[in-house]
Amino acid sequence: MRLPDALRRRLRGALEIVAGMVLGYLMYTVNVFVIALLYPLVEGKKEVIALIPVMNDLRGDIMGSSGARMNTALHLGEVPPSARELVLFELKPVAALTASTSFLISLLMFFYARISGETLSLEVLQVVGFLSSALATAALLPYLAASAASIYRRGGEPGNVLPTLATIGGDFISFPLLVISFLLASSAPPSSLPLLFLLAASLSLSVSFAALASDRRVRKIIGERLLVLVTVLLLQPIAGVLLAVFEEELSARGLFQVSVSFIGIAGALSSIVALRLSVHLHLYGLPGIPSTFFKALADALLTLLPGAFMVSGAGYISSRLLGGHISFFDVLLPITVGLLITIPIGALVALVISLASFRAGLDPDNVGVPIVTTTMDVLGLAVLYLVSAYLR
Repeated sequence: MRLPDALRRRLRGALEIVAGMVLGYLMYTVNVFVIALLYPLVEGKKEVIALIPVMNDLRGDIMGSSGARMNTALHLGEVPPSARELVLFELKPVAALTASTSFLISLLMFFYARISGETLSLEVLQVVGFLSSALATAALLPYLAASAASIYRRGGEPGNVLPTLATIGGDFISFPLLVISFLLASSAPPSSLPLLFLLAASLSLSVSFAALASDRRVRKIIGERLLVLVTVLLLQPIAGVLLAVFEEELSARGLFQVSVSFIGIAGALSSIVALRLSVHLHLYGLPGIPSTFFKALADALLTLLPGAFMVSGAGYISSRLLGGHISFFDVLLPITVGLLITIPIGALVALVISLASFRAGLDPDNVGVPIVTTTMDVLGLAVLYLVSAYLR
């Protein structure tokens, strides 16, 4: 018996989300082990610890928004489904946003840390932040463009997968690249650190200004993202400082290595809601938004539990291999409860931001995903710490 077309589309959309999340959860699981293995190299190095959620969010912010623009451009026929064309379409705005945000956010994190009583090196923050951002962008932009082109050519819906791929891809490579960048910076003579700081700052500013001056579309995207930039600049350093402050407590409870995957899952699932709302607004406007919202939220909640089990299992195994004495339940319970709290909040943030940006004449692609992922990083770390402390 042939299923109704509406039901078939619904099932296909859900399967695409599940397929993306299965791949994502596998990468998150591997990421837990990677962080557990590399963490001893930077344990106690507050600059690197503070940059972990910041760099992860910037990747999810910038690449997630880029994926949303690719998705909309493919649906509107503005760009052919070619990885090369999509890379060229997004190269300048991604480069400008990467350079400017990595520069400004390191400055703010330095001042936020001073206010909180932490002492961070501005030179290390700038050098490590710029180098890891440049390496991550060079890897992620072609990966995301090839994924979008392939999915669209096969008749799939890139919007059901791109937020997950962008967020998870960024989370997967950010920590290793941070460690590599830190090791490179620390291997340089201490006397050269001020020079490296000036070089990183100069390159960040020059790339940003060159992209803005040469491309009208970049200026439009940056202009529409002013609200996003302000939100990211104000909130994201808080996430970095929180992780630096919570490092010892989370590590003692076997949760430090899963913290990145936790906020990544929350951001990825909430971003799916934001992107689905954005596509709906582009194609149909405001009518039908409640239905799209609740369907997207239901899909996100359905795929929550498998991720919680996989990430918790990896956290438990890695902790025991490294000499910890926690139980699987000690990891699973705070992860599951924390996600059940954060994802509905993230979906509501996505709804409010998407509607507000659309009514203000802004493109939801440039606003929704970045604000959602930033909010999830700050909220997610706070929720994970508080839930774990309460359930201990």
